[in-house]
Amino acid sequence: VLKIADGRIKVENEILQGIKVVKQNSWENSFRDVALSRRGEELGQLHHLYNMQSTVFSLGNMLPFIVQFAVFAANGAITGSMEVASSFAIIAIVNVMRMPLQMLPIGMGLLAQANVGLVRMQAYLQQDDVVPSVAASTPGWPIELSPSAAFTWHKAEANMEPTLTLSAAGLRIPKGSLVAVVGMTGSGKSTLLSAMLGEVPIAKGTV
Repeated sequence: VLKIADGRIKVENEILQGIKVVKQNSWENSFRDVALSRRGEELGQLHHLYNMQSTVFSLGNMLPFIVQFAVFAANGAITGSMEVASSFAIIAIVNVMRMPLQMLPIGMGLLAQANVGLVRMQAYLQQDDVVPSVAASTPGWPIELSPSAAFTWHKAEANMEPTLTLSAAGLRIPKGSLVAVVGMTGSGKSTLLSAMLGEVPIAKGTV
């Protein structure tokens, strides 16, 4: 359920971040269908989850009575009789166990959620460290990309060249100048600015 919810939230965030492009191209219906499809899948899983939770909670409330009945039945089958003292002792023990037995399904659900959180934290903490790619600037040229500068969002496979996302060879912007970055949607304007800030992994060259 959490994985599906993450996918739905990711889609909605992408739609909101690109809402200007969506409106300009009249893509509202298409993206609405995508969002509703993800939401419908999430609701189906939530319906299944809540049915399971209702069943587990019902069994949890019934469990003390089931345990008490089973203990009485086992004691009667083994001893062949049921003394008053033993009966009251069994009832007292089951009453002590009532709350832990009722909290057992809740605890199992919380443990499952904690496990999901730990797995996510582990995956985040085991990510590769970001290597700073921005060097000290040359006097008079606060922004300078080497002739071989290239950037990529894709991690290179073993013994293979990475797929380049942006190539900005030899870009030099002098101090105090006003520069406009223009281009079509998806041409790499935002990626270029992110590369200048050192937020895009550099494949080769220096910034």
